[in-house]
Amino acid sequence: MMRLRPLLYLAVWILAGVVSAQQYAPAAIIFHGHKGYSGGAAFSDGRNMLALIGREGIWLYDGDSFETIKLLKIPENLAPPFKNIVAAALSADGTLAAGGSFYGAVLIWDVESGRLLHALGGSTGRVSAAAFSMDGKTLAVSSDYNNKIELWDPLTGQLKKTIDAKISGDKSLAYSPDGRTLASGSWNDAIQLWDAETGDLKKTLTGHTGTVSCLAYSPDGRTLASGSWDYTVRLWDAETGEPRSTVLEGHLEIVESVAYSPDGKILAAGAGRAVRLWNAETGQLKKTLVGTMRLEKVLFSLNGKSLAVEGRHEILIWNLETGAEIIPMKGHTDAVASLAFSKDGATVLTGSHDKTIRLWSAETGEAIRTLEGHTEAVNSAAFSNDGKLVVSGGHDNAVRLWNAEAGELIRTLEGHTAPALSVAFSPDGRTAASAGHDKTIRLWNVETGEALHMLGGHTDWITSVAFSPDGKTVLSGGLDTTIRIWDAQTGEPIRADRPYFEIFSVGYVQKSGMFASGGSQILLYLDGRRGNMIESHMQGDDHMNSDALTGEWVPIGISNADFYENWYHAFAVSPDGKTVAAGARDSLVVLIDASTRKNRMFFGGFSSPVRSLAYSPDGTRLAGGAKDGSAMIWRLPTTAQEIE
Repeated sequence: MMRLRPLLYLAVWILAGVVSAQQYAPAAIIFHGHKGYSGGAAFSDGRNMLALIGREGIWLYDGDSFETIKLLKIPENLAPPFKNIVAAALSADGTLAAGGSFYGAVLIWDVESGRLLHALGGSTGRVSAAAFSMDGKTLAVSSDYNNKIELWDPLTGQLKKTIDAKISGDKSLAYSPDGRTLASGSWNDAIQLWDAETGDLKKTLTGHTGTVSCLAYSPDGRTLASGSWDYTVRLWDAETGEPRSTVLEGHLEIVESVAYSPDGKILAAGAGRAVRLWNAETGQLKKTLVGTMRLEKVLFSLNGKSLAVEGRHEILIWNLETGAEIIPMKGHTDAVASLAFSKDGATVLTGSHDKTIRLWSAETGEAIRTLEGHTEAVNSAAFSNDGKLVVSGGHDNAVRLWNAEAGELIRTLEGHTAPALSVAFSPDGRTAASAGHDKTIRLWNVETGEALHMLGGHTDWITSVAFSPDGKTVLSGGLDTTIRIWDAQTGEPIRADRPYFEIFSVGYVQKSGMFASGGSQILLYLDGRRGNMIESHMQGDDHMNSDALTGEWVPIGISNADFYENWYHAFAVSPDGKTVAAGARDSLVVLIDASTRKNRMFFGGFSSPVRSLAYSPDGTRLAGGAKDGSAMIWRLPTTAQEIE
């Protein structure tokens, strides 16, 4: 395990939109802790080094290992206008670094020694962009709030020239690879090409209908790419200034950043929470990467294997070569509310609001058979341990038993007076449990269909029910904010805990005891820990009682849940109890390390809220279902581990 500063977490991002079998999504590393202004990430063109803005200065990281190289620190004795860095740049050879401040100041460091060379009071407004010429002899700086581009000698600190753009502020800058041209993008929709030596205007490029927010030259210098507030990316002939025929469309928000891969074959464009990777020659969309935050800047590493993406509070490093395999399951036409793997991991069971239950091959995602009989939405479905039976609960108040191999209905268990939300089999398959809107849990004899017990005590809908691995107890949770444990033989209550948040899901974990989860909160019950009271996560003034059993409910927070603007409705715990999966209403799935309580991975791929999740028995796969009826299986990458 590597130790990096700041902490890095390995995360996985699945491609958005329609996916095909055996498709792979890139793995990403997330930098936490950089709280400076966004827009300040930079890769050196000639040295695989990444610069990130921090409150103390500019942090430099190795572009391959992401180990810290050094901090280029802002001296404490500098005046406040020099300290609030909002833009960064690295020279091509990696020997110089520059930072532009919110107040128009410019700082220049010698990278090798870490010494601040110059603190210059340049622009009169916020620095919007900074760029070194290819030979490192000139630093161009532009401002959001005036029409000036300043050209500095980074070694002497002398102002070489001031270019009067004569239009409303320059938002972006880029030097051509041969160093002869400086391109600037403005608030008034135009791009201007300047002679880098004389500062004379060479051409003005028009076509965008919104602010030109970002620019990038192709490595061969023949093409200039521009991104705009008009949601498009345009390509221009760098020599003539004529627009290429291809306009890259499809972004749903302002295009904040564009970048070419080192070989010039891929053009990356970031807008909102999505990064689109385009074939730079044909303009064909290759992939769409979806994140959990607004993306401000995208940059390729020197070897082209990584893509750095900067957001307001995090930096992502996507590894474009590794990832997790996606296996789609296509067939449902409404929300997939329930998912379960067979004990041997070969089959996936889904229950849907389209009134059907389906069985799928976990290897290929192909449909095996469909169980039909519910007259309203299916809310829950579960396999018996031997995989021969299926129990389901629906909005038609019915609990149904099925022959999984033949796809035939065995019997309907009647008794609930309102929709059944959750069902489960005992480990020996002789008893089934069901619960739902009528606030009761019912235990059934599977062989005869006889009602064994009706468990009452919850005061609101019961959303989830599960048997313990030994079959002796039943665990339940509901919207009454309580977790209850029952004797499975007698139906008598054993314990009631109140974490003071609505419970969406409960279950047993072989090595960790039990889990309960809801909203943006997860609790694990760890066997062997003692204590009668523990604070509920995110409810500091409330407590939950531990009445009858020894042990402790331990909160496992979903890191930055509020930042992602999510609410989580689907939960699952890995078989070894080490990882918690939570599905969000914004279509993302977050995986949390249960011991460190930190985010390990993220998955996307859905275009609607996640409604169900399930781990395979061996923990190598995760299945998910969404509100729009889409479902998929992720083969988890073997490299998915937390980097501390």
